[in-house]
Amino acid sequence: LKVFEQVYILTNGGPGNRTQVVGTWIYKMFGYGNWGMGNALNILLTLIIAVIVILSLSILRQKEVEL
Repeated sequence: LKVFEQVYILTNGGPGNRTQVVGTWIYKMFGYGNWGMGNALNILLTLIIAVIVILSLSILRQKEVEL
């Protein structure tokens, strides 16, 4: 998530999309006017982050109880 600026400034996701990351992909979808795909990717990214956060919190709470 934090590499968008570097990838966009240095390579713009190229050559041949080899340095494409999720952030630049979403940005390009909105730039091309493909609002539906851009929104779908944003929702998917949000859900993935939410699952990771929930799992992390549950693991941390279990470790806290053990102490």
